[in-house]
Amino acid sequence: MKELKILLENWKKQHEKKGYRKFISDGIVNYDKWKNQSTPKVCYFLKEAYDTNENGFNLTKMLKEKEPWSMWKKVAMWTQAIYNSFSENISDYPDKNFQTTIQNIAVVNIKKSNGEKVSNNEDLQQFINLDKERIKKEIELINPDIIICGKTFKFLKQILDDMEIYENSLIAKWKNILIIDYYHPASRYPNKVNYYSLLSIGKIAQEKYDFKILKNRI
Repeated sequence: MKELKILLENWKKQHEKKGYRKFISDGIVNYDKWKNQSTPKVCYFLKEAYDTNENGFNLTKMLKEKEPWSMWKKVAMWTQAIYNSFSENISDYPDKNFQTTIQNIAVVNIKKSNGEKVSNNEDLQQFINLDKERIKKEIELINPDIIICGKTFKFLKQILDDMEIYENSLIAKWKNILIIDYYHPASRYPNKVNYYSLLSIGKIAQEKYDFKILKNRI
């Protein structure tokens, strides 16, 4: 998507002007897969990516070309849970096809430069203050059906400040996009617990809050 690419290129330039380094580009992993999928379009809203290379890297390019590594295998499982929750046929807990599933997602990190191994909320808030409008534009261009927040919901509320919040802040809605407040994929909760929890949240969104638009895409 040309407009998204231009946004990220300009974003990097603006960060470099401020002295930031190690810009890690994100967005849609595989645009053709994203555009043509019949499953819900899932975007992960995460904190930051980390790399020792001063030049940074393109996260979506890496996810597209390489077999998913540890955390991203978990993301693939979570994505499959969402797919199954919006399907008439609930599949068993998946243990393969991670690469196929990861091709269908999008990723938006709050902090795209100067990433650290351990995130600091005050630091993340500074990047929200700096990049709020750019992050909102990125989400609008990606245009997902579902956003899964990886311990980032309080930050997303600042960006999408007119969202409707339900279910004790677990589920929200913004412009017909389902937003789920969830754990970070690096959390140590058992994979099966996360899988079936997300599957249940997806069902609640449909049955209690009438998210039928997504269901019609299956």
